Amino acid sequence: VAGFIGSPSMNFMDVDIVENTGRGITVKSEALDPVTLKTSRFDFAGRKTARLGLRPQYLDVVESGTAGGLHGKVTLVERLGTETVINVELTRGGRIVAALAEDRPLETGSDITLVFDPDKAHLFPVEGEARQASA
Repeated sequence: VAGFIGSPSMNFMDVDIVENTGRGITVKSEALDPVTLKTSRFDFAGRKTARLGLRPQYLDVVESGTAGGLHGKVTLVERLGTETVINVELTRGGRIVAALAEDRPLETGSDITLVFDPDKAHLFPVEGEARQASA
């Protein structure tokens, strides 16, 4: 349901769970540097993967090469005056959409790094993933 609310709709990407403590869950992927999210309302004990949900409006551009972000290439730029909507092909596959709060002169084909506030991200269990037994 979360993916249908808002325009553009929420981005989803599969991530690996690096660490799961009582203070948060650290996740990463081929395109995402490790980031710690607040504890989710779902139970991730024993899970190795999750699905990360990011609203396009909560993504922002930082200088390429900046650690702690999503890395990819711009594939489409829609400059709408007060907002710029971009499509990004993530490093090693996957796509996301970012709705930037201002008119940005971005170039198709350019490398880009996007960041987000971890408190505004959503983490969902991957359907069908069996939990791993604790050692």
